[in-house]
Amino acid sequence: MNRAAVIIASLLAFGAGTWSLGDQAQTSAIDPGGTPRQESKTGNLIDLWTQRHALLERGDILAADEVVAEMQLQRRLSGVSRSEDLAGAFVLEGYENLAMQQYGEARAAFNLALEFDAEMPQAWFGLARTQWHTDEGAKGSLEALAGGVRAAGRNWIYRTNFLLAILWTFSLGLVTTAIAFLVILFFKTFRLIHHDLAEGLMCRLPPITARTLAVFLPLLPLALPWGFAWAPLLWLALMLPFLSRGERGASVALVVAAATVGFMVPMAATFTAETADPRLVQVAGAAGGGVGADRYRTLAELAAHSPDDAVLHLLLADQARGMGRDAEAISAYQRATELDPSLSYAYNNAGALYFSRGRFATAAGQFRKAIDADQDHMVARYNLYLTQEHRFDFTAAEKTLAEAQNHNLAAMTALLSDRRQGNERLDVLEDQIPVSVALAHARQALGQDGGTHVAGFAASTWPALALPVAAFGLGFWRLRRKNYPVRCSSCGRIACQRCSLNLEGDSRCATCVVLATRTTALPRRSRDQKRREIANYRRKFLRTCRLLSAIFPGGGQIWSGRPLLGATLLTMASCGLVAALFYKLLPVATYTPVSSGPHLVLTAGLSCLSLAWLLGWLLPSRRGATSRTGKG
Repeated sequence: MNRAAVIIASLLAFGAGTWSLGDQAQTSAIDPGGTPRQESKTGNLIDLWTQRHALLERGDILAADEVVAEMQLQRRLSGVSRSEDLAGAFVLEGYENLAMQQYGEARAAFNLALEFDAEMPQAWFGLARTQWHTDEGAKGSLEALAGGVRAAGRNWIYRTNFLLAILWTFSLGLVTTAIAFLVILFFKTFRLIHHDLAEGLMCRLPPITARTLAVFLPLLPLALPWGFAWAPLLWLALMLPFLSRGERGASVALVVAAATVGFMVPMAATFTAETADPRLVQVAGAAGGGVGADRYRTLAELAAHSPDDAVLHLLLADQARGMGRDAEAISAYQRATELDPSLSYAYNNAGALYFSRGRFATAAGQFRKAIDADQDHMVARYNLYLTQEHRFDFTAAEKTLAEAQNHNLAAMTALLSDRRQGNERLDVLEDQIPVSVALAHARQALGQDGGTHVAGFAASTWPALALPVAAFGLGFWRLRRKNYPVRCSSCGRIACQRCSLNLEGDSRCATCVVLATRTTALPRRSRDQKRREIANYRRKFLRTCRLLSAIFPGGGQIWSGRPLLGATLLTMASCGLVAALFYKLLPVATYTPVSSGPHLVLTAGLSCLSLAWLLGWLLPSRRGATSRTGKG
């Protein structure tokens, strides 16, 4: 079965649940004071789409255009401002034409999709790809792309999923960066740490035992419970005396940021799980004004679970109204107002339904009820004014307008300035429940908890909160000591107050100082040996920088004493690696039916990782060791 057959089958399934226009005409004739509008004789929107598709397959383009005009008329008469099902069908048709390089047909399909749902980013992005290959070129493509970005920003589903994907990628990348940063610094200072521990233990233990313990003590936490969490903190405490000021600041900042992220991850996971729930996604889309068969079924189930929730009945009524089920919509509106008489949204939307069917007297009564329920409901006042105009009751309309302007002149002026007549949309305005309110009622109907309790989470993870404090206390206590082992910046030899080498007052050992002064006090053999030692140390240092740059983007900069640049490159690479590895698990919405969102995340992650690696390899590392390790 090809894609077109699948589309037709799904649309027919959706159309089977809608009411015929003959029933709608019968409902419109109830109001004796109204003027019923002329109904379409061709069928509902889904039937029209199927008829158009059949005409296109036969090659009857003119008849298909006439059916499109009938669809536009029917959408206006039915009061459907957004139909995601039809828009999605036109998007699929547009991408099929785009794949066959039929750019004119693709442009027409994407424009029709935007007409039925202007908030669908897929249609905007498809239009951008089409215009890139047509005469409009880059300018038209960029304009359509900007429209898609704006639509994605207004769409709660896309916006939330996009922000959650960025949050997860950056959080996991930041934790990876902190661990890798500390590991690199640990290996950089391991010889100094080992020398310091060994010299301190030699006062109580034999030299061999002291050196062995000095090797295994920093690695011991890895074999203990919570070792993965507090071994890097112990390493940081041991490293602090041997780090420069920049390295200390970067290390402490990364550890604090990673600890904060680790504390917030469970709550973010809970929010992501709730957001990824398809039922909540459907409710959020319905609150945003979308109409579709899936949204209708979801809200019907939720209303059945919570029969006393007025907000859910209001959302269900909006979906039924958009699908042409007028009797069911009226019943749901009445149920919502019975449960909550102060819910002015229900009265206003019910009035919009009656207005779309030409029952202006009944619509005016509903708008008056909305105003009685909420005196600040300016949309209902505006709708009442328009309804009275349509009934040619100009005296009452002027009175309503004057009362609205006296109540809130600025709001009424804004509504009048946005009034657009004759553009194939309803004159009256509908109200939409805020997404946060709709989700709260949906979660309550589903029996989900409102959120993670921070106090309970903190009590259950006290080691993760206590260990950083203990590690920082140990680190600052070590900073108060003096006469730490230091490394010669020329030959890399280590010396302390117990060693024969003396580095006090200089960054080089005494032999390197004498060699640098070009004195003849040293024998020629000693000078040559020292020069070879210095050259060998520098070669090893540069080789290590290159190796780290090849393995960890930014690792060479960190090793050579450029922590800010190295941490930036390492963060970029870590975020790219997380996006590339977990692209199927991140909450990313599909922007196009052809190239899905997860694959875009994979491409972006690999691109970020490659760019970080390239910059880490090309940006020069500081040649030689730092001038005075630990002196800042």
